[in-house]
Amino acid sequence: MVLEESSKIDSLPGVEEAGKWVYDPALYCVARFLYRPLNDLWFPHLEVTSSYGTRQAVLIFGQMSYKLSEERFCAHCFSMLEQESYYPYCAACVQELELFFLRCYQEGIGLGEGDCDYEAPRCGSKFCGKYCKSGFTVYIAVGGKGCFKVGVTKKVNVFYKLLEEGVFGGLNVRLTEDSLGDALELKAFLKKELGAKDYLTMDEKLQIGRSEVDWEGLKDQMEWVTDQLRRERDLVVEAPWDLRSHSFKVPDIEFIRRTPLELQGELIGFWGRIGFFQDATHRFAFDLKSLVGRILENVVG
Repeated sequence: MVLEESSKIDSLPGVEEAGKWVYDPALYCVARFLYRPLNDLWFPHLEVTSSYGTRQAVLIFGQMSYKLSEERFCAHCFSMLEQESYYPYCAACVQELELFFLRCYQEGIGLGEGDCDYEAPRCGSKFCGKYCKSGFTVYIAVGGKGCFKVGVTKKVNVFYKLLEEGVFGGLNVRLTEDSLGDALELKAFLKKELGAKDYLTMDEKLQIGRSEVDWEGLKDQMEWVTDQLRRERDLVVEAPWDLRSHSFKVPDIEFIRRTPLELQGELIGFWGRIGFFQDATHRFAFDLKSLVGRILENVVG
């Protein structure tokens, strides 16, 4: 991708109309936010899809110049999303791509009905039946004394999800029955028994990031959770995750910006999903995931 203020470039993509070559610019949409390794460290990236069907992960760190759409768009067909959605896909593309499991993450197993036969899933998708049948776990992000956030993900994604949470330590549960439904049921139990949260606010994450790391205290908290699960549910917890070396120190900021539609300056650091940005006049924090579903308006392919 090339960032340009002007679209006057040689060899632009286009279509032929009435014998003339007409400029037909590609659109680029942020499909998701993720972490990837770079020189033995983990840095935030944006996975960007184009209207030509290409997909690439773009490092979001250091100097940058981005202008983003105010509206959110489907990352597959590029139609405008009419309502706020957790994932950047329209209903038609969820159907076409068989992404029904995204609804189950949010609404509950069986498209919110509370149960599902994976051999004959409610959504009618053999792919989703196989996807949801196994391989899931519940992770517990430990932010400090009495501060727990629980989530459901595939086992292979636990490290990445804990990185996004912006915490120093975490756990994940080894499930004997590891379907999406089993994981969601355990998540509900942990919310009740531990007083755990579905999400941590930006203020809570910033407070965790600014605090001195009490690793012994965090280990005590994780051991307490391990004992609770063993006693109450006869479940085994994997060895604790130590995330102390995977985030930048939280800098002083002036304010939090909900969704920055223009990023002209430098991303100077990050903590979980939070980016710290310095432009010509201000230093602020924002949720990197707020960029998902937005068109990069000053990108020319």
